[in-house]
Amino acid sequence: MLADHTIRALTLTTVGITLLALAGCSAPAPEFEPVQVGSASAEETPPGTELAIGETAWLLPESGDGSGMLVGATVREIRKLDPAKIPDFEDNSEFDGYTPFAVVVQYDWTPASDVDGRILSIPVLPIGDDGQLKEWVANSIGNIAMGDAKACGIVLPAFESGSGVALECFVALSKSGPVVGAVYNGTSRNSTFVDTDHLYAETPITWRE
Repeated sequence: MLADHTIRALTLTTVGITLLALAGCSAPAPEFEPVQVGSASAEETPPGTELAIGETAWLLPESGDGSGMLVGATVREIRKLDPAKIPDFEDNSEFDGYTPFAVVVQYDWTPASDVDGRILSIPVLPIGDDGQLKEWVANSIGNIAMGDAKACGIVLPAFESGSGVALECFVALSKSGPVVGAVYNGTSRNSTFVDTDHLYAETPITWRE
């Protein structure tokens, strides 16, 4: 149960976070490739389910497209980041005292042709070793937490339309202790407060290292 229902995304004011490929050089190889997660579940993963990093929960997508299609959310890795490698991080006083962590998540859905060209995702949120929510990075024209892997400094494979699989990375933040896991409690990363009326609010799905 999450005692504090207030959540907060911090602002990264400059969006110019790019991985440059020099002329004549090939782009860097992805650090992650999609893993096989097995057949899609016929039912949502029950509230309160505890998973290890690398295990998959099946949930209705945030987009709410009405198809009833479930999306597999797999927290692949959580790692501490070097603040110096995140542009403008050390120059922004809003981040004083924070340590950044990368959270890499894989999404799977099928049949992929039903949503060709779109990515279906599940909004997982970072937690500390006490189970309480941590914070994450946002910016003025869109939430980096929604999948800009460049903010993490991690190269992910490009999304292929019709593949039914996508990877994202968002930057989680902590002032005390490491980020050790993630939860799904039905709340979007664009929200300010936990949606306490959601089925998963009081008994979220949890991934831990």
